[in-house]
Amino acid sequence: MLIMSIATGGLLTYSSAQGTVVTSTENSGPVPVNTFKIVPAETDKKSGEVCKVGKPLLYGSVFRLQLCPANFRPDAPPMYLESVPISLTTSLRHKEQTVSCSTDPSADTLWRIEIRDVNTRFESTGTPVKAEHDIIITHVPTGQSLYSAIATTTTGRPIDGAVHKVSVHTAGTLGRKQNLELESIGRAFPDVERFTPPETNGWTILLGSPHN
Repeated sequence: MLIMSIATGGLLTYSSAQGTVVTSTENSGPVPVNTFKIVPAETDKKSGEVCKVGKPLLYGSVFRLQLCPANFRPDAPPMYLESVPISLTTSLRHKEQTVSCSTDPSADTLWRIEIRDVNTRFESTGTPVKAEHDIIITHVPTGQSLYSAIATTTTGRPIDGAVHKVSVHTAGTLGRKQNLELESIGRAFPDVERFTPPETNGWTILLGSPHN
């Protein structure tokens, strides 16, 4: 399957040269570096319901995103979409976790899909994920969502055909002062999930097979 950023129109793509994941409009169709498949995840109950082989992927269930096996030699180990949590010291300077691909199926490769619109997210949980829905892809260990930056010119205009950086970062809909005020009255930041994340956190699934 292909995963397209709503903000950039680019496809989630693995850049082997940089070892990172980006969104790119270089290829409008499936090729080995932008084609993924969903695979089950062996995890504990605290991480949530896991997807099962032969069953539809459900909103809220935990899974891994594996680069299509056709991308590599038959004897090469599978690679999974991964984001390693950043340290507290680093997070004070940078709030975005980098995204890459790893052959280690660790907890850092666990994800879940949810509807981006918070008004329908709760009732959609447990129902089958459908192609071309407006979704967010959440990193299970951190609770943060997959995010595509938008490359712009010095005047702030989006650059056509650019490669856009991908990270794990739920773009804020409230200012820092508003968040601190809510925390001071006992409402932690995750409790402010009633706000729909912006398009930079939005994705949609497109079905396709890579061309060898």
